[in-house]
Amino acid sequence: MATDLQRETTKNSLEDVYEFPYRKPEEVGWVESWKKEIWNPETRQVLGRTGKSWGEFMYCKLAHYCVKPFFT
Repeated sequence: MATDLQRETTKNSLEDVYEFPYRKPEEVGWVESWKKEIWNPETRQVLGRTGKSWGEFMYCKLAHYCVKPFFT
C-alpha cells in the first residue's frame, strides 16, 4: 500500500509534466469573432486562407472550367 507521501509525490510529478501548451483564448463577442473569421490579422488570412492558398484555389477552379468543355 502506498503511503500518503508517495501519493503526493506521484500526484505532483504528473501535474508538472501535463501542462497545456496554449493559453486560454480571449473572451470576445460574436461580432468580433466574425470579424476575425473574415480577416485574421495575426495569421494574415481571409476566410481561413492565405494569399497563396487563394491563388492555388482560383488556379484550380479556372483550370477546371477551361478543361471541362473538352470532356463533355
